[in-house]
Amino acid sequence: MQPDQQSGSNQAPSTLPQYDFIMNPGSQQKKPKFGLPSGNSTKQRVLIVVGGIGVLLIVGFIIMSLLGGGSGSKDNLTLLAQQQNEIIRITEAALNGKSIRNNTTLQATSTIGLVIQSEQNQTLALFAKKPNPKTLGLKKSAKTDAVLLAATQNNTYDETLLNTLQTQLTQYQQQLKLTFDSTKSDKEKIVINSAFKSTGILLTIPTK
Repeated sequence: MQPDQQSGSNQAPSTLPQYDFIMNPGSQQKKPKFGLPSGNSTKQRVLIVVGGIGVLLIVGFIIMSLLGGGSGSKDNLTLLAQQQNEIIRITEAALNGKSIRNNTTLQATSTIGLVIQSEQNQTLALFAKKPNPKTLGLKKSAKTDAVLLAATQNNTYDETLLNTLQTQLTQYQQQLKLTFDSTKSDKEKIVINSAFKSTGILLTIPTK
């Protein structure tokens, strides 16, 4: 899904109109109607009992889903914060190093770092208990560092850095979508939707 390619007919629910950048509303599904047979025959009584058990199972499933729904949202928020952390790490390493040669690359890297840092601050504010630095750093990639080091030696650092950041941002945007879909919190949806649109703008930064 692309932030600026939503048609006017695909509108999000009226309670959250600002989410049309990220939501994919599907067709409305009709709720099944349950009818209980009447009468005093043994067959009808059995159907009533079986139907009642079925209803209880459905209600129990719904309750369990609601109780467990928060963990999926929390897990996705953690993954989101970890991806933000990795992008910030890459930009900080690039800005603190001396390998960037092009002023355009310098400005783009700085902009990406500042935007993602701001988004991470908003993401962490959604946690009742913030992840510790060790948890946030679990997406640190030695492979990424090796690619950038090789680019320094091959005199292709600027282009490689921007390509790397574009890849990171694409993965980050995908995680934003997953996190948005997993939460029922309006507060989380607002933060995630804003980040989704901002990331779409960052992805327009040229890599050459």
